[in-house]
Formats: sequence, structure tokens, C-alpha cells
Amino acid sequence: MLNSTLFPHSEASLTPAANRREPAFWIRRLVILPDTTEIDTPIRDIEFRRGLNIVQTAPRTETDSDVVGHSVGKTLLTRLIRYSLGEHTFAIKSERSRVLSKLPQGCIVAHWRVGEADWCVFRPLDSLRKHDAFAVRGNSWQNAISGTAERLAFSEFTDALNATAFACLHELTNSPLYDNRWLKTLAFLTRDWQCGYRHFNDWRDSDSESGISIERREASQFVRWLLDLIDLEELPLWENHQSLLQRQKELKGERDAGRQFLAATDPTLRDKLDVEDIGDGLFATALSERVGMKIRQLRGLRDDAAADFRIDALEAEEAALYDDFTEATEQLGKQEGHLQLLEEQLETRQLSRDGSLYANVSPFESCSMATCPMKVVNRDAPQPDPAHEDITELLRDDIQKRRNAISSQAADRELKKTELNDLRRRLRDERQRQATEVAGIERTIGRWEAYRDDVQRRQLVSEKVLRYEALLKSLAASITESLKDQEEERKRQRRRLKLMSDQFSMVLREIFGASGDGEFQISANGLEPVVSAQLSPGGAALSAMAEVLSFDLACLTSSIAGLGHHPRFIVHDSPRSNDIEESLFHQMFRAVHDWEAHFAPDEVSFQYIITTTTPPPDELASSDREFVRLTLSARKDEDRLLRFRY
Repeated sequence: MLNSTLFPHSEASLTPAANRREPAFWIRRLVILPDTTEIDTPIRDIEFRRGLNIVQTAPRTETDSDVVGHSVGKTLLTRLIRYSLGEHTFAIKSERSRVLSKLPQGCIVAHWRVGEADWCVFRPLDSLRKHDAFAVRGNSWQNAISGTAERLAFSEFTDALNATAFACLHELTNSPLYDNRWLKTLAFLTRDWQCGYRHFNDWRDSDSESGISIERREASQFVRWLLDLIDLEELPLWENHQSLLQRQKELKGERDAGRQFLAATDPTLRDKLDVEDIGDGLFATALSERVGMKIRQLRGLRDDAAADFRIDALEAEEAALYDDFTEATEQLGKQEGHLQLLEEQLETRQLSRDGSLYANVSPFESCSMATCPMKVVNRDAPQPDPAHEDITELLRDDIQKRRNAISSQAADRELKKTELNDLRRRLRDERQRQATEVAGIERTIGRWEAYRDDVQRRQLVSEKVLRYEALLKSLAASITESLKDQEEERKRQRRRLKLMSDQFSMVLREIFGASGDGEFQISANGLEPVVSAQLSPGGAALSAMAEVLSFDLACLTSSIAGLGHHPRFIVHDSPRSNDIEESLFHQMFRAVHDWEAHFAPDEVSFQYIITTTTPPPDELASSDREFVRLTLSARKDEDRLLRFRY
């Protein structure tokens, strides 16, 4: 446990740097318009000042029965300020929809001082009109909208912000810290109230839909860079360290995934293979070989079982019988073809003989019934030709022989067909018997092949896990060396860090009294505030004040004193939501107010805007003081920020 004796007591006070006579950038006015045509009747025209700016809610009275200080527009006001600085949205989606339903042409105009130049920027509330945004150099917002001033792209204004905010900082070429550096800076300067001021490097909450997410370690390193507590010599060391940490994270993820796979797979494999331990290395390799041998044995058993059947002999016999059947079919077809030819020749000869009976009768000669050759009973029959009759008889004999041969061959073919069908039935039965007997062996082979795949996959994962373990061990040594290298480099930064720690102690004492003490420390995670034992957080409220708000204010006063390059602009939205004691809250107001006394008129070099439902100290809230810039209330819609409930 840290205690106050760890921090040498410092009597540091705020001494403004002579060359810092105004904030790097600060807002002078925010105007909310229902439409660009109604510049004479703005919804709100809020003027801000250098130094302390309080946006409060009306105090609750005994007659109030409803909520007075909430849902009046405090957060919306801070988001509109951020929106005018280039943030992508001004509220969460549901709130934007409700606002745009009442103000479809609504817009904001903000008057900013950037460096030593005045800018007026215009942005529509509707994101669909985002390209209508523009910027004008000058200090008249009315002229920016309705005048003849040259309208510049909104990006020229954000370019001017970047040039001013980062002019004196080291270039972070190819560094992830450099990505979105303006939005990261804006996040640091204008924390989301949804973060609850719980941790000094929590700036943005996903529920706010701010459009950027920042990891804590990156946030701490980014503040180091902004406060000029990162040297160019250290930056490569830090980036290398982040690379090592990222690689370690990836390897651990791979290793843990492998371990989970092994934990899920090993019990099943042990049961399947009937072994007590699968092991790693040589034992796992031997197990894989054992599974392979089992598969080869089963395949041999399957082949031996297949050899016991007459399938090959029956297939050969079936092929031979099929060839005989095919040949018999072809021979039968040839005989039938020859028979058809002989029958056609016999028919031709018979027609030729019958035609000779009427050869001497003219078809054109008329005859009576008495003389018609068809009716003459006693007509003499023609004399047959012996040679013709011999040939005809030979044809008849040949036809009969062919018919007898065809009948014999057809019977033989049918016999072969019957034998072939019978053989095929026997072959089908033999194959079915073989399939039934071998199928069990095939299923066993398939199961062991699956075991083999599981063992091989398990072996690959096991080897990867062992390799990751070795890499992680080596990486741990590299990370240790990296920390040592960074520590050596940080020793050179101690003086600047000591001066900023003095500012931190000063802020703590002004808020907490004499017991307040602390320091800034640099670790592998970046810049961190450490408070004395008396202030060590015992709850969220004390932590918010000692380690978050005081940290922000110490960064501010360090820059006022000429240390680092904080823009000296902060917006705190309802920081007392963590139930910070009112007395501590009032002390913070008084401390910020007292810092203004260190400056000559019109040379206050910081701007601090805070929204609160807790009234500030009476001396700062009186009507003749200028610190309260706006008072909001839920009693009447007219007293809300947009003058209506949304």
C-alpha cells in the first residue's frame, strides 16, 4: 500500500508560462438555430469565456415534485461542442431522431479561437446534410451564414485544429498512436459521462456512439505523447513492446484453443483406443503407427475373406458362357437370313411358272365365256419344264434343311440363355454373400481410419501447443528485456515527470487539503496517476475525484506552466454523478477559479467547461459573477436547452 511518505512533499504553485497567453483553442460562442433563415431568433446563443465556465441546473426547491435538473440538455450541450470540433454525431441515434423530428433544418454555429485566429463553423444537425458544413475565418457568426465571407470546407477548420494542437509534438510516423489522433485528443479533453469518471484512461463509451474506441493502454500512452513525456528514442521501444504483447496475446489464444481441443478430444480417444494416456511426442507417434498397423491388418483380413468366394471363377465362367450365347445368337440370325432369301427365291419361281399359262392370251382381246381360258374346262394344260421343276424342288429341300437347322440352333440358344441366367443368379448370390461377410470388416476399417485421422489431428494440435509454449517462454524473456530497455529510457524523463507530479500534488492539496499528495508514474502501460495512502480510493466517488478529475486538471495546469502540449481546454460533463462529496466538488470549483488570478486580464491560458446539477459555491454562483454561463431547468420546456422536451 502506497503512503504519503513515498512522495517528497512539494510546495509547487501555479506559475503560468509567459509564452502561453490563451488556450491552444477555445470556444467563444455556440449558437443553436432552427434554420439558417432564422438567425435573428436562435434557439440558444451561449457565450463562453476563458477560464471557468459553469453550466448548471436550477436548484431544487421544496415546491418541486418532479425532476428539475435532469434531461434538460447538459450532455447535449457538451456533445454539440464536440460536434462543432469534428466529432461524427451529437447524440445517440434515438435522441438524434427525436431532435430532428422537431428541428429537421436545425444547425449549430460555433465561434472558435484556434491559435490566434477566429473561426466560425457551421454544421447541420441532420447527418444527411453533412456535406453542407463549412467554416469561415472571422468572428461574426451572423456574417458567416448570411454574409459574403468566403466559405471554406469544414476540413480546413479541422486541419487548423490539428496544426495548432500538434505543432510542437514529435511526429509519430507509422505509429498506431498517430491514427485518429485528433479524435483521440478530443476524447481525452471531453470525456463521455457514460464512462462514469471511473478510470483516468477511460474516455469513450460505446453507448455514447461517439465513433471511436480507445483501449486503456493506448490511452495512457497517447497522453504521454500529448504531454511530451514520450521521447523519439523510446517510441520504437514502446512500439516493439506493444508488438511483443500483441504477439503474446495471439499465441496465448492459439495455445488455449489447442488446449481446449485436446481436453475435449483426449477422453474420447482414450476410450476408443483403450489406452490410459495418449501423451505427446514419441508416444503419440507410436500410437499413430499402431492405429495404422491395425488398419493394414483389417485390410488384409478383408482381402483374405474376399478370396474365399468363387466370384472370380464365376465371373470368368459367366463371361465365357455369354460369349457362347452371343455367338449362337449371331449364327441363328445368319441361318434365319439365309432361310428368308431361299423362301423369296422359291416364291419368285412359282410366280414365273403360273404366269406362263396365260402367255398366249392378249389382255386386249375380247373373248366369250365359251372361249375364256379360265372357263374352258377342256383346255389343254401347259407342259411343265423339267429343268425348272428340278431347281424348284432343290429349293424346297434346302429350305426344309434350313428350317430344321434353325430349330436346332434356337433350342441350343435357349439352353445357353437358361444356363447364363442361372449362372448370373449364382454370381449375384455369391456377391451378396461376400458383401454381407466383408461389410462388417469394411465398417471396422472405416472406424479405425477415423481414429487415425483423429490421432493425427490431435498430434498436430499437440505439437502446435508445445511449440506455442516454447514461443511464449521465449517471448516472456523478450518482454522482460523490453521492459528493462524502456525503463532505462524513462530514467531520462524523470525531471519533466517530477515537475508534472508536483502539479498533480498541487491540485490534490487544493482539493483535499494538506493530506493530498500524489505523483505521475510511467510504466509499460503508459502514464498513470498514483495518490497517497490517505487518498487511496475506498470507493468510486473518491477515485473519480482523486484519480480522474484531479488527473485531468493536473494535465491542464502542467500545460499552463509550460510542461507538455495539452491544449488547455477541458469539458467535464456532470462529473458529480459518482456522488462526490459536495465539499470536495466545491473545492475543485474554487481551485479552478483561483488559477485565473495568476493571469493578467485577457491572458487566461485555459478554458474549463463543466456541467453540473450541484450548485457551485455561492461566491461563484452569484448574479454579479460571470462564471455561470447557462442555467437549465426541467420546470418549463422553455428552460431546456432546445426549449422543448425530446
